[in-house]
Amino acid sequence: MPLKPLIAALRALVFVITVAAGAMAHAQIETTARDGRRALGMNLAEVVGWSTELPFIDVMHSAARWTGHTGSGWGGMDADALEASGALDADGWVPEFPRSVRRLSTFVLVDLPAEMTSAAGTWHATWEGTAYLGFTGAARNVRYGDNSATFEFTPGQGSVLIEFNRGSLRNLSIVHERNLERHAAGEIFNPDWLARIGDMEILRFMDWMLTNNSTLAHWRDRPRTGDYTYARRGVPVEIMLALANQTGAEPWFTLPHLADDDYARQFAQLVKDGLNPDLRAWYEFSNEIWNWGFTQADWAEQNARARWNRDWAWVQFGAVRAAEVMRVIDRVYAGDEDRRVRVLGLFTAWLGLEHDMLEAPDYLAEDPAHRPPHEAFDALAVTGYFSAELHSEDKAPMIRDWLRDSRAGAEEAARAQGLSGGAFDDYVAAHRFDRAIGLAAQELTDGSVSGDAEHSVRDLIDRTLTHHAQVAREYGMALVMYEGGTHVVVPPADHSNEDLVEFFEALNYSEAMGVVYAVLLEGWQRLTPSPFVAYMDIGQPSIWGSWGHLRHLDDDTSRWRALMEATAP
Repeated sequence: MPLKPLIAALRALVFVITVAAGAMAHAQIETTARDGRRALGMNLAEVVGWSTELPFIDVMHSAARWTGHTGSGWGGMDADALEASGALDADGWVPEFPRSVRRLSTFVLVDLPAEMTSAAGTWHATWEGTAYLGFTGAARNVRYGDNSATFEFTPGQGSVLIEFNRGSLRNLSIVHERNLERHAAGEIFNPDWLARIGDMEILRFMDWMLTNNSTLAHWRDRPRTGDYTYARRGVPVEIMLALANQTGAEPWFTLPHLADDDYARQFAQLVKDGLNPDLRAWYEFSNEIWNWGFTQADWAEQNARARWNRDWAWVQFGAVRAAEVMRVIDRVYAGDEDRRVRVLGLFTAWLGLEHDMLEAPDYLAEDPAHRPPHEAFDALAVTGYFSAELHSEDKAPMIRDWLRDSRAGAEEAARAQGLSGGAFDDYVAAHRFDRAIGLAAQELTDGSVSGDAEHSVRDLIDRTLTHHAQVAREYGMALVMYEGGTHVVVPPADHSNEDLVEFFEALNYSEAMGVVYAVLLEGWQRLTPSPFVAYMDIGQPSIWGSWGHLRHLDDDTSRWRALMEATAP
């Protein structure tokens, strides 16, 4: 037998044996949604001042970080500079007004849309300290008591600005009047939000933990429940546990890439001790360690190059460190292994790269005692995103034709109805994307308009996810999703193209998008019993994307309805 075919055959045999050994090492975990739970997971939106999610009864938990104003204008010292100067205490409150600024400010209820009517009404603020707080901006009819105030708020009229220029401040809370009793009883979460996410099978906390670009390395620096806002350094693990225990959803944690072993151990111990014993904790190392848009990929590349003296080994290093962290977690769960799920997130679109993550050949070549990373994991996690490359340069001429013809069709329909003047303009504005949306939905489904199906829903299901389902079977691992949904996003170079920005937003929230989702969900459910894990629950659209399946807490969209209908218990 010629040498090259023999070597190839031997390599194939070694790979099969390795995979078989890995499969025997893995007891397939159960990922089917539990009785009464929706076969759906959800990524929760980042806790920031401008969020339309409003997950907390006390909206100070999602307030903007402090801004210090050094002159008569705006700004001069941001929150990081204030902390570095010693102006804030360990929780970010103000023990004594700093001499370095003339006033301090924060925002709550930031730019909520007028349609978000649940936020309207009377809000009650209470605080400790000697500060006299001013409530301006969208706050109306402000009335003061002893270390307290009430104000009226109507969404759609801007943001509530809170300022003070002397004294100390601690434990400021701002609560809607209908939730005062709940707050006094110690409840944490907005009941309107719980009604949206309360029956999910999984809640993924990647954005709540500020995982991407994290600098958190040591347990002593973790978020604390007393932090003045959880926008400061993320949501404390105690709060995430409280949400999981209250809703019955299984929590999915994404540990920061710089976390040392002690951080991983103490985090896992706190979760194991605090989580209801009938719930499992899902653990993932960082998020998208392969994604050059985040500093964790740079970190992995630098470490891989230093260790193995070559490029393009970054995912190997990320997987090796992820396996090390999982083994730390394993020691915490010794004897209770069924209470944890260990997840390895893949670069879904790069078929074949998963081998580097699962096997880490450079790592195995270092020492015969080294074990492949896949042995430390229970599940392979993939994305369920689709875009049909509508944002690409190749499809830009087609999109321009759609928009031109669609507008012409709307104008023709308006003339046929005898409309003129303002009525004509209003009709065209409301219908200028109708034809284009229909074509885009067809293209997103299967690429049949252009003849190029790459990254359509059909391509995702039939090629990409089918490939990963086979890999998961070969390794005896579960196939799960960590994020999924529409990835129709305007590229940065086109952010000034108002027509394209508005079209993509209209497409993402069109009735047709719900039909595309139905195809996606049906395809996923044919491949695996694991919940579809969407990204994300609630958020306003912007030039950076239409990620929120609901645009605000009171919204209704075809995407959300499709998720609800396809995943009902």
